[in-house]
Amino acid sequence: SRAEERQLALDPRPIELIELAHRAADVLRPRFDSKGVTLRVTAGEPGGTVEADADRLLEALMNLLENALRHTSDGDTVTVTVGARVDDSGASWALLTVADTGDGFDPERAGRLFERFYRGDNAQSASDPAARTHGSGIGLTITRAIVEAHGGTITARSDGAGTGSSFTIDLPSALRAPRNQRH
Repeated sequence: SRAEERQLALDPRPIELIELAHRAADVLRPRFDSKGVTLRVTAGEPGGTVEADADRLLEALMNLLENALRHTSDGDTVTVTVGARVDDSGASWALLTVADTGDGFDPERAGRLFERFYRGDNAQSASDPAARTHGSGIGLTITRAIVEAHGGTITARSDGAGTGSSFTIDLPSALRAPRNQRH
């Protein structure tokens, strides 16, 4: 509730998203290995430095990784990618994407995934024995609140059932273009 009401206490400092991604992967790798799911961390373009509360952002990333693990099977892959982009106004953004080759979801439901207690089709059915393993339906809500508290956005994407999914966090980059210095 505090996260949704923007009452999170944040201690923002410059952090490298790639370091955060490796930290999360190191913690969760034994769970991925025991399920037979490959976990990769890659860096795209440089620029993944943000002004953020590392503990809160780590919590958001761990939620995404645990969600990906829950929706993948033996032989699937989850990849965390760190990158950067510049928008049409010239603002720099750092990107953190968690993509999996697992269950996927109906693209029309992408926006609903971040609603409190929404758990998607598989977990909504009381007759589905897997429903008990699909979480409480608040992890993505908390993740979105943490991302938004840092001035960012999060989006979900899938092409449908069985096609995997990706969740991308966009955060304002802490890197500034270098200024010309006089000698």
